[in-house]
Amino acid sequence: MLDLYDLLRNIEKRPAMYLGQADLTHLGAFLSGYFFARRQSGIPETDQEKQFSEFQTWIEQKFNISNSQPWEKIIRFFAPDETTSLQQFFILLNEFIESQQAQSLAPAIDLPLTESALLRSAGIFRDNPAFDDVMERIQTARDAWGDDDFEQIPG
Repeated sequence: MLDLYDLLRNIEKRPAMYLGQADLTHLGAFLSGYFFARRQSGIPETDQEKQFSEFQTWIEQKFNISNSQPWEKIIRFFAPDETTSLQQFFILLNEFIESQQAQSLAPAIDLPLTESALLRSAGIFRDNPAFDDVMERIQTARDAWGDDDFEQIPG
């Protein structure tokens, strides 16, 4: 199954195939249905979906808007038309993802070394195929350095 950002990249390449009409309103409806279906099916939220939930706040800050309008309406307000607003969404999404990655890669000063920090800094989350390999390496380091230098990954 595609992760959220891969799905969005596919939509960017062929929006009409996924949305029926290539515009931001249809993308917003598509994503609402996507998240609703996952919740109704009891599928746990992925790290990308959790990250994307912060997109609303990021858009509000980016455009200096503090009302209750959804991100798609804010983007649409600043774009000349629906097609341009869809293109603008993907530009903003990439900027958002890059800003989130930069935040997660920022060095932590005088904080204990945690497994989750190691994994996040490498861009590796539980749904990543490399997760088990990295966990084995962490266990090797833990055995060599001692458990006191590490914090367990929650959950």
